[in-house]
Amino acid sequence: MSTVAARSATPAIGAGQKNMVGVPCVPMASTVKRTDPGVIGIANFAVEKYNERNETALAVINVEFGFLWPHGGHYYYMLAIITQDDKGTHHDVAYVRDAGKSNAHAYEFMWYNHNNN
Repeated sequence: MSTVAARSATPAIGAGQKNMVGVPCVPMASTVKRTDPGVIGIANFAVEKYNERNETALAVINVEFGFLWPHGGHYYYMLAIITQDDKGTHHDVAYVRDAGKSNAHAYEFMWYNHNNN
């Protein structure tokens, strides 16, 4: 699963960013605490948005792991999420931006990669 998540994150994280000498770079990431209620809330948000757009009924089982990138005053989350529906259990990857200010969250659904078993 970690290979799928890393492969999925590569084109999305840091796209277009450059360091001081003009070389593209990825900002430093931190791991998230997978049991944190805020992280679980972001996972639920991503799955809910995916369900709305694809007329599916996935349910979050848990967050396997995730990363957090601060950039440009926002936070970007890449989460590996275990989901389940009537077809089975799935290993999905979600990318969500929190564009909120102060203590208010404003989540933006960036992309979702479903069913990478």
